[in-house]
Formats: sequence, structure tokens, C-alpha cells
Amino acid sequence: MMIGFELMLGLMLLFHIYLKSFTYKAVIFILVVFIVYLGVVILKQGNTGNCGCFGDAVAMTPMAAIIKNMIMIGITLILFYLYPVKPYKFQEYVCLLLGLVAFSLPYIFNPIYTGTEPKPCHKPINLSPLYAFDSIPNVELRTGKHIISFMSLTCPHCKKAAHLFNIIHHEHPDLPIYFVLTGPKPLVSNFFKETESQNVPHLLFPSHDDFKNMIDAGVDSGEAGGVPAIYWICNDTIQYKSTYYQLDPAIMEAWVNHKDFKLKERKD
Repeated sequence: MMIGFELMLGLMLLFHIYLKSFTYKAVIFILVVFIVYLGVVILKQGNTGNCGCFGDAVAMTPMAAIIKNMIMIGITLILFYLYPVKPYKFQEYVCLLLGLVAFSLPYIFNPIYTGTEPKPCHKPINLSPLYAFDSIPNVELRTGKHIISFMSLTCPHCKKAAHLFNIIHHEHPDLPIYFVLTGPKPLVSNFFKETESQNVPHLLFPSHDDFKNMIDAGVDSGEAGGVPAIYWICNDTIQYKSTYYQLDPAIMEAWVNHKDFKLKERKD
């Protein structure tokens, strides 16, 4: 809805709809709200990471976003006092059409999934390659229950997953979460700087082929393996797999703590 509202304001600026009576004021208001929010983020987390103003296309720190928003407020005020407004007929109908389009498009191109249950998998996985090199995990992942996220240092979706895992790890430190990362070593610092997930137990794994084999272990026939691959592993078996927007701490804790935990089999 926020994306739709911003898109509507942009369209109303382009089509000169209710500029002084509503649009300019709404633009300034929403920019002030963003500035206050970013200020809170800086106070709580520091001026690190990506504010998400431009999604994955352009990374921007919270302070840079505040400066950008202040410049936009200045430009909007200049337009408010200097730009001549020329109302035209039927603009209320144009406004209605633009609003419908703006609020519909985000849901059409990115439908909301509200489920939080992981998908049952029941496939074997060989984690021994993780212990075949000089650097090995500081926990034994081949026994017991672990939620392992296989991620690439260059993958934007992996960064989102890492950020969410960091929040869960901070609030539920007893959950056995582990990152297996792949990619050039110089990118590690940037990955953790952006996701703030350096406190989550992790390993930079050097073998691309073994990394791919572990990912493919949880892939169904006809599917292509990809990252982030989030597997809920018990001993040598992937019991469940999930996407990063299905990470429900309550379900994760129930799976870890209950031997007879079982979700209802479902179809995607």
C-alpha cells in the first residue's frame, strides 16, 4: 500500500492533479514521516545497511536517504510557491483512475503471500563437505536439528533473508540458525555491513560444486536450485524447506523443541 501511495503521488505530480490543495502537501508529509523513521533507525541501529528507498537497485544509507528526502522537500516547496497551477476539466476522474492503477499494480506484480508454514521436504542431504576444508562450522550440523540457510554474498534476496534471520536470532538466540555462504571473500564485510547479521553463526564455504550439491539436495524434480535455500535439517534429512518470507519464529521453535512436530502436508 505504501508503494501504491507513493506511485499515486508521483502520477498526480506528472498529471498536475490537485497540486497545491493536496499533492504537494502529501509529498512533504510523507517525506517528513520517512525522515523521522530513518532518524529512529539511525538511533537504534546506526547509519549502516541499506534503507531500501530504491529497493535492491541502489543501496543507500539512512543518513543519505534523509539528505535525499530533505532535498526533495526543498524542491517541492519551490514548486509550491513558483510553479503556476493550471487546473483542467475532469481531473477528479483522472485522479480516480490514477489511484486505482497505482494501488493495483504493486499487488499485481508482487502478490502478497501470507502463509508462514514451511514446505515438507523429506530428502537426504550430505553435509560432510562442510567439514572437509580447513575452516569448518563451529557446531556439528550433521546431528540434531538446524535451520541452515545457503546464501550467496551477491544475491539481493539472500541479503533480505540474512537481515530477517538477524532479527530472529537477536530475539530468539536459542534457535539453531546457521549460514553457509558462497562468494568472493572480499565481499563478506559488505554483506554483513548491509545485513547486520554477523552475529549469526556462519561459514564461508570455498567449494562451489559441493555448495550446489547441497542446495540441489532439497530441490524437487523439475525445479532449479537457487539461493537462498533455507533447509530445516534433522540429522541427515531435510524435513522442511522455506522461503525467507516464511520465517515464523513460533513455528521454528515448535519444530526444534518438539520431537513429534509435524505440519499438515500442503501444495504450493
